[in-house]
Amino acid sequence: MAKQPWAGESIVLVGASYVGYTQWSVADAVPPQVKAMVPVVSNATFTMAFNREGGFALETPFTWAVQVERQERRFANVRNALEEREILRAMGTLPLSQADVGLLGHRNS
Repeated sequence: MAKQPWAGESIVLVGASYVGYTQWSVADAVPPQVKAMVPVVSNATFTMAFNREGGFALETPFTWAVQVERQERRFANVRNALEEREILRAMGTLPLSQADVGLLGHRNS
């Protein structure tokens, strides 16, 4: 059996947002070399971001998808905050499956 490159080493998993969520998803199966996990801007109950009292929180996945789509633009964080009203308006699109096209001009899949 080939030796794993990290055998005998200590590993720390660190990451924010999506990378933090991936740490939670593997937490029960990490090798013994993983000595610590530092998930930043994430939580162990990812579904709680989508499921709220009274129903599904549509704005959470839709806003996240738009932010990921636009994250490489110049001043993306500022622009995303200013476009919140535009995002909310797009979520009112019917059929809802066309909301991304209405907002972005193309399918976001």
